[in-house]
Amino acid sequence: MRPLYRTAVIAAAVIALLLGLALAWASVGDDPASPPPGRVTIGESPDPASPSPGASAGAGPTPAPSASGEIVAPPAPVTDDDDDDVGEDDDDDDDADGDDD
Repeated sequence: MRPLYRTAVIAAAVIALLLGLALAWASVGDDPASPPPGRVTIGESPDPASPSPGASAGAGPTPAPSASGEIVAPPAPVTDDDDDDVGEDDDDDDDADGDDD
């Protein structure tokens, strides 16, 4: 074999070996984007499939996930205070003279 061809064959074999090693390392490499089950990163919701310690079925309602998979905040609580001023009249049927006949 000529020296030039032998060098080209060795280079091709080394490149193929390096590509194979890179693919093998990428397929078994540690994925930092997904934490191990049971571990919650601050600012993220826990995995709904894993039960949280101390949680019970009667602990209260939980928001249902939306169709897109986003976490939806629960609605605001209903209160009697509607932030209106005390002296205002909220009727829409006011007459010009001010009485509500």
